[in-house]
Amino acid sequence: MEITLLNSENYSIWHEWLKGQPPVPETIGPYKIIERLGTDNPNYQAIVYRAYDANTGQDIAIKVLGDPMESFESSILNVLIGEDSFDELRKEAATLAKIDHPNIVKILDSNEDQIHGVYLVMEWIPSGSLRDEIIKYGSSGLPLSNVLSIMKGVLSALEATHEIGLLHRDVKPENILLDRQKKPYLTDFGIAFEFGEMFKALAGRGTDGYMAPEQRDEDHIEKIGPYSDVYSAGIVLFEMLWGHLPGTAGLEKMHLDNQASELVEVTTRAIEVDFRKRFQSASEMLRALQYLC
Repeated sequence: MEITLLNSENYSIWHEWLKGQPPVPETIGPYKIIERLGTDNPNYQAIVYRAYDANTGQDIAIKVLGDPMESFESSILNVLIGEDSFDELRKEAATLAKIDHPNIVKILDSNEDQIHGVYLVMEWIPSGSLRDEIIKYGSSGLPLSNVLSIMKGVLSALEATHEIGLLHRDVKPENILLDRQKKPYLTDFGIAFEFGEMFKALAGRGTDGYMAPEQRDEDHIEKIGPYSDVYSAGIVLFEMLWGHLPGTAGLEKMHLDNQASELVEVTTRAIEVDFRKRFQSASEMLRALQYLC
């Protein structure tokens, strides 16, 4: 029998066949599914559903690796690249269980479903993500009061994360949920890791545009630290102010000079390419923001 191995040419065919949009399941575990919200982190093809918990009478969020076909595809890729996406869901559950903070999404349950495999049950945050707010306000930027309150909450969440020896490594608007009062909740700890887990395989894990320079460079991966999350938070702060990622810094600085020059300075320091010139911790950046008001 001839065995055909997956390669760059025929993988794309498999990928398109396997990545069709499956119907929304009726249930996962004991929870009734209301709607599919989309993929969560492309690093491990997670999907998030809004669901209903009959025991509490409340809506919840459920994260799974994906439908059976996506799980099958992932298992093929795991054999080829040596990664286990289910392990990342388990790791996220363990990470969230360690942190009890008002600005971090709470995990309510974790279990395994016969069809969907490992799943996480988290509190439901009803108003969407920070990405929705950035799109809503566009180039005018969010109101400064909202910018400050959201970033303070995010930094407080990172402060708690760093205090237990963890780095988030994927701070971005999609991973910051907002409730109806615009209170932020940091989510998606699937690629969080402990200080000291410095392996070259960690290089590049995160999201382009938000990753700190040292996070992308496998030759300097040992330099990752709390200031790497600070860089990502600084990019998010920049995007809240101007509606896009950094680019034309001179014009952007002029735009805010008369309103909050100190906020420009905080943002600029947070996104320094040289990590030694940045705020060295979320706590330090948080204190700088608290000084502004």
